[in-house]
Amino acid sequence: MSDKNYTAQVNNFDNIIVCGDEVERVGYIIVFTGSYKECLTYKFFILQAKSNCEPKRKILENNS
Repeated sequence: MSDKNYTAQVNNFDNIIVCGDEVERVGYIIVFTGSYKECLTYKFFILQAKSNCEPKRKILENNS
């Protein structure tokens, strides 16, 4: 297996990208470093957690 490090990077719009190096892309910051699989798993779980919270946010906004 490769020892190459990948990064998960996020921008102000909560877009997450996985990059094959440790260079921050313009407008993005590095939030996670690991193998390609680990970075994709991180991205999946963050997006999954956000989607699970969306309905709760809307309910709270409608009730306030």
